[in-house]
Amino acid sequence: MILNDIINYLEMARLACAMVPDEVCEEMDMSDEEFQRLRESLTTFLDSDKAGVPFEIEDVLDDNNEHSNLKGGLCVTNRGVHFTFEGYGDYISEPGHGVPLMVEYCEGSPRVVAWNDINQEDHTDIVYLDGAKETRRLECQN
Repeated sequence: MILNDIINYLEMARLACAMVPDEVCEEMDMSDEEFQRLRESLTTFLDSDKAGVPFEIEDVLDDNNEHSNLKGGLCVTNRGVHFTFEGYGDYISEPGHGVPLMVEYCEGSPRVVAWNDINQEDHTDIVYLDGAKETRRLECQN
């Protein structure tokens, strides 16, 4: 399913929520408060200038909860998957709008592109995923 289809389905859901809220609540067995929260989230998502999916990641080595979770978002387009992280950016973007990491498809291969130096305009790292192709898996030798 492509991004435009997903956005169209979500837009249809928003219209259904506006037109028949009682029936939607009843069919989905949810409270009025939960329905209102979901409808507001859907509206915020669809009205944003950059339709993205927010996420929060725990620190994998922080057993004592010394660090707060990393908040970010991802945006899927026909050009790739773009990741944003709160407090991180890239050279050319306005603060709060940078994309320091993306996954794209280039010349027949998926690759990860990173900008790990905010003071450098060009990307700093590219990792091609050719070595991860299922067809390259070696047979286990026991």
